[in-house]
Amino acid sequence: MQPVRLRLRLGGRHLKRIGLYYVATGRLGEHEDWWTLIEHDDGSHHVEHDWDRKDAPAGDRAKGPDTLTVDQTLMIAPLAVTARLRSVLDE
Repeated sequence: MQPVRLRLRLGGRHLKRIGLYYVATGRLGEHEDWWTLIEHDDGSHHVEHDWDRKDAPAGDRAKGPDTLTVDQTLMIAPLAVTARLRSVLDE
């Protein structure tokens, strides 16, 4: 699967968003994670980890975006995410 690449312009800055990984787990796919590499005009990068957790019986929900450095991502992210991140950065 090739990463999705989008180019955005925000406040005079160009950002390139590269979809790294998506996974839905749980019996109903109610636990979702999106990992996206953000490349800035100056060549720097960071990773956004969006997640959504729903507890169907209780009706509770937790969501969050986390902003991580590339090094943090390589330390804590699942293997599929780190493999894709290394692949994209090596291109």
